Amino acid sequence: PSAPDNQIFLHAVADKKTAVIGEQVTVSFYIYFRVSFREPEARNAPFTDFRQVPLLANPGTEPDRKAKVGKDVFHVKLLDKVALFPLRAGELHTGSRWSRVFSTRLGGNTERRSEDLTITVTEPPAAGRPPGYRVGDVGQFALTATVEPRKVDQGSGTAVTLKVAGNGNFPE
Repeated sequence: PSAPDNQIFLHAVADKKTAVIGEQVTVSFYIYFRVSFREPEARNAPFTDFRQVPLLANPGTEPDRKAKVGKDVFHVKLLDKVALFPLRAGELHTGSRWSRVFSTRLGGNTERRSEDLTITVTEPPAAGRPPGYRVGDVGQFALTATVEPRKVDQGSGTAVTLKVAGNGNFPE
């Protein structure tokens, strides 16, 4: 309904407010502006209780668009978009993205922060969990398999080797 600043501000948006542990929540960070500016310095939100995966190849290079905020029209630019995977249950905070913006119309360097979003996270239902699943088994994994030898005589043995690689909280 109204802008937190009438010249330039950061805004964070989550695609959902509730999730279960390990369920993706996508958070986008935008800058709304009515003055020309440069962003010489920025810090991402900390995402302390989340595993994060960047979704943009070149953050901050998206074209800007126009949007109405209250009665005012702003240019809007997507700064970053991140896939978050909650690691525990509770009221989890994303933290704020921080930017230093330089604009002669604002008198030089000015600091701006996005909202600190709160995501309500619960444990997934016990029914239907895969065998061996533990709450918090969240990450990005790849499973590969090799079979050797590839040709055998009838009645001979073969070895199957499975390899899990990646990062995050590895399943036991």
